[in-house]
Amino acid sequence: MWICGLALCGLVGCERITRAKQCSKLVEAVNPTMQAIETQSSGELTPAKLKLSAQRYASLAEALGPLEFEDRQMALDVAAFRRTLSQAAELCEELAQAKAKNERAQAELVRRELEALRVPMKGSSYKMNAWCHSP
Repeated sequence: MWICGLALCGLVGCERITRAKQCSKLVEAVNPTMQAIETQSSGELTPAKLKLSAQRYASLAEALGPLEFEDRQMALDVAAFRRTLSQAAELCEELAQAKAKNERAQAELVRRELEALRVPMKGSSYKMNAWCHSP
């Protein structure tokens, strides 16, 4: 078994195998959660939907915490993504509260902040995806 592992590393490259495993874990954590958030975000954003989104963002940020990456830049990109997810969770909670209290002006401010997080979130996503697909 050990000798076969060495031969496999020699043929394919241990770095590629490690990267593939790390990317697989990342994809398994991120994709289902982000798809669920996107799906539930359709239609009117009710306080209940927002609270559920907040929980999903927070859970995803927590799930990414133990993941380790040998590439320093990838580790930094995942950490940045986690911070953005945590911010999104907080903003979803704030927006849910503002909507529940019918504070329209506050809700609009928070909604804009939440919308603005899409740019860094997508940026982190593109960076992580590029790293996973690089040779």
